[in-house]
Amino acid sequence: MPISTSLDPAKNEARAPFDYTVSEMLNPEGPNLVGWVSKGVGAVVMGLLMALRTRFLWFRFHPIGFAIGPVWIMDYIWVTVFLAWALELSILRWAACGCTGRRGRSCSGLSWGSSRAMGVVGR
Repeated sequence: MPISTSLDPAKNEARAPFDYTVSEMLNPEGPNLVGWVSKGVGAVVMGLLMALRTRFLWFRFHPIGFAIGPVWIMDYIWVTVFLAWALELSILRWAACGCTGRRGRSCSGLSWGSSRAMGVVGR
């Protein structure tokens, strides 16, 4: 029994971007003032965070956290990233004995390794 093309989700989903683009071209809207103001505020906050991080060594907040914080994937990986950071900090503080030799450099990849392992293992 053949499937109707109007009920086939693969064909309808493949057409969705085209239909959206056509509807936006046929019914254009004016500029979104709230969107522009939000982008401006975000740019100012990001610039302030970058300036503080560059100027003061004690400033711990990285500007990239402001940019990727509201992204959906952070809902799933924030615990793993935090645990990797805490493990890396403890190893560098206590196991490396304050030296920045070979051990210090080898421990700096723990966060990267944790994110790669989570990509392989999953949640």
